[in-house]
Order: sequence, then C-alpha cells, then structure tokens
Amino acid sequence: MLTPQSRKTSISGVISAILLILLHISPVSAQWTAHRPDGHAPIGVMAEHTHSQGEWMIGYKALVTYGQNNLDGTDRVSLSEIFDAGYVMASENMLMQMHMLEVMYAFSDEFTLMLMADFMIHDMAHAHAPGFGEDHSHNTSGLADLSLTGMYKFYDDRNQRMHAELGFTIPTGRYDFFEGYNMQLGTGTADIIAGLTYLLQNNAFSYGAQFRSRLSFYDNSRGYRHGNRFQTTAWAGYMLNEWFSPLLRIEYSHWGNIEGRDPQLDPMIDPARDPNIQGGDRIDLGIGTNFYIRRGSLKGLRIAAEALIPIYQNLDGPQLSQDIGVVFGLQYAF
Repeated sequence: MLTPQSRKTSISGVISAILLILLHISPVSAQWTAHRPDGHAPIGVMAEHTHSQGEWMIGYKALVTYGQNNLDGTDRVSLSEIFDAGYVMASENMLMQMHMLEVMYAFSDEFTLMLMADFMIHDMAHAHAPGFGEDHSHNTSGLADLSLTGMYKFYDDRNQRMHAELGFTIPTGRYDFFEGYNMQLGTGTADIIAGLTYLLQNNAFSYGAQFRSRLSFYDNSRGYRHGNRFQTTAWAGYMLNEWFSPLLRIEYSHWGNIEGRDPQLDPMIDPARDPNIQGGDRIDLGIGTNFYIRRGSLKGLRIAAEALIPIYQNLDGPQLSQDIGVVFGLQYAF
C-alpha cells in the first residue's frame, strides 16, 4: 500500500512529466499574458497568479461542497456499522459553504500581496443509534481564519513564469463548537502558508501546476492543532476565443489527523469528535470555464466556474466523504 508521502511523490512526478511533454510539443507564444480567458487558472486554484506593478484585483469566490457517504479507507461504511462499532451518533450528510473575499495589490512586477477573508456555513445532519435520541441537524457559521500571503515572481521568460508564495493565517474563526472537528470555522492557530506555482502558455493553450501547503506548529487554547494540509494540482485551458476558455484540472489533497484533543469532544460519541480519524487523501477532477471581458466599461472582469468531482478518496474513518464541489467566482483587475 502506498503511504501518503509516496502518493504525493508519485502524483507530483506525473504532473511534472505531463508539463514537460506539453512544453516540448506546444508552439510557444511571444509573451505570457493574463489578458486572455485562459490567463488565470480554474477558479478553484488559490494564489496562482501575480499582477503588474500598481495593479489591484478584487475578487469573490463561493465554494459549495456536499457529502453523504461515510468512508473507512476507500470502503463505504453504513450507519448501522458505525453504531455497531460503539458510536451513538454519526454524520448522515453535510453541506458546506465558503464565501471568500480576496484583495490583491502588486507593489512591483515581481511582488503581489493577497488578503483573503472567508465566511463559512456548515450544515450537518446527524443520525442517532437506536435508543439514544432523535436524529437532528447542527449548523455553525461565521468568519473563518483570515490569510495574508505574498507572492514573488522569480522567473519570467517569454511564455513561462514561476512564483513562490509565503504567508500566514490569522486565527479569527471560532474553534470551540461541540459538534465535531469538521464543524469548526477556524483552527485557533496562526498557520504558515507556502506554495510554488509554474505557468506555461502558447498561442492557444495555458498550462499550470502548483504545490501549496498549510502548516500548523503549535496547539490552540483548546489543546489541539489541525493536521498539516498539502495540495498538488495541474491544469490546462484552451482559448476558444478572446473571451471564453474551457479548463480541465486534476488535484491531489492530503490532510493530517488532529494532534491533541479538545476535552469537550468525546471521541466515543461520534466519529467527527475523534481526533485520530480526521485525516485523508482525495483526488479531484475539475471541469471549469473562464469568461474574460477585454473591452468596454467592464474591461478586466473575469467570471468563472468549476465543478470538482472526487475520483479517489482514502479517509481515516469512518469519516464523511465529499461527493461534489462547485466553485463560482468574480474577479476584477484594474
């Protein structure tokens, strides 16, 4: 069986090989540019572009995910099997909404600063074991953690670019809800965000790859920390015309288990309250569209959408899976 580290290494190698092949078979363009519909990655990718000196960008993104199956590893687990294991409550389904406001400003052609503020809504339906109460639903909502990151473009050669990202989160989201670790709005810790992005463009296509991580180094005031999160993704977009581009993407995500334990969350009651079964791995297939307005009063406005379809999930469980994700976004640069 592949370990999480070997899976990450294998997938990163495949993505790198694909990009090298595309680089050699694709005719290059004169200069990489963001002023075309495929000049940005699919809308579900974060911090994948920089701006020219003095340029601002304001954006809004909405992410909605839904899941209704519990998995242990790659196997589906029924509610009755969860209750037979000794739990008295289990998640039936969960709807998550994340509304994201992003503001970017380029202090130079090389350095862009990005501030992100998220508002999250969690709706979860719980089932009870026979004799332990009625089924019910829980809701948590509010401001999530803020993030402030800088992106430095250190390579720019005609049709290729690379930039590094480094920053941190500000623990503004609540993390003391009794419903479970997956219902928290924040982590309670100031985490490090680090990433690396590569962009390639030719006359008709744009390609990209990114590695991004969120790392936690200490426990919050409740006595726990979230596991580290790593994401690797690669995408391709085709400029069908000057305003529209379809895009295709694949993404691998790994997130670790909770370290420590919140004393108010009894791990024997509900799998969502067990810190040792919150980690996992998932591969998503993304299908997206970008619309870009190049002239007129709305020049610089970008409208985008992406559907994220899980094609592989391996969860420390029983844990609620993600069945579908949808991202919608508006971005305006000026």
